[in-house]
Amino acid sequence: MDKIFYRHEATFSFEKYITALNEIFTTHERYNERIYESDKLRYLLDKCQNNHSEFKQIVVFCRSTQLTFNGAVTILKEAVGRLFPDSHIRGGSKKRNISQVNEKKGKGGGHSKEINGVDTSDLTRWFSDEEMKKLPQWMRKKIATNKNHQSNHKKKIDDKKRARKNNVSATTTEVGTTVSDDNTRNSLIAAVINGIHNSTRQGSVQFPVNGRAATIASANRPRPTSVGGTAGAVDDTSVITFDHLGNPI
Repeated sequence: MDKIFYRHEATFSFEKYITALNEIFTTHERYNERIYESDKLRYLLDKCQNNHSEFKQIVVFCRSTQLTFNGAVTILKEAVGRLFPDSHIRGGSKKRNISQVNEKKGKGGGHSKEINGVDTSDLTRWFSDEEMKKLPQWMRKKIATNKNHQSNHKKKIDDKKRARKNNVSATTTEVGTTVSDDNTRNSLIAAVINGIHNSTRQGSVQFPVNGRAATIASANRPRPTSVGGTAGAVDDTSVITFDHLGNPI
């Protein structure tokens, strides 16, 4: 097993690579040396050393999402068939498309390809949101850019785009209203602070009072004892009163 690697489709195909691994697993089981599923998956992915950038991304995807050897093999086979369709074996004959290996036979007699339990044999059909979430990024892109898929489901695609746009607009309006309310509140607070600051610079200050406070203020005010008034008495006409902005009233 130490000498088995998948590096290039033309020199040692992925199909041969999987066949070799299965033969090793079968031999171990025959001698009661069973290899655990997690170890099978690890051997499969560790020895996939093809340097194609997208293939390496798919290997990383399998590490994080797949729990079984066969599940990872299904995804990798589809990727190999898509990424290396023109690979040839020795002698010049065209290789069989790996993505067609071990396809499941459908109810109508046709063949279906599955990725994470989602049938991807017909890219022109409509895929639900749940199905799209199960598919890797490259497959979602492949479906979205399929011209027949776009033409067959134009209305549904437009409705989804419109719904997303409306959600964004509603969120923007809500945020804008909140910001506007905050700005109004901040402006009022700033005006009051400025009013207090301005009034303290004017010398004698008296803010308007009403209700019980006005009654107490009136009772505590010194009363003049003569026409000329008592020394120290407060004369309302000599007191400057300001509004909440600090402007003289």
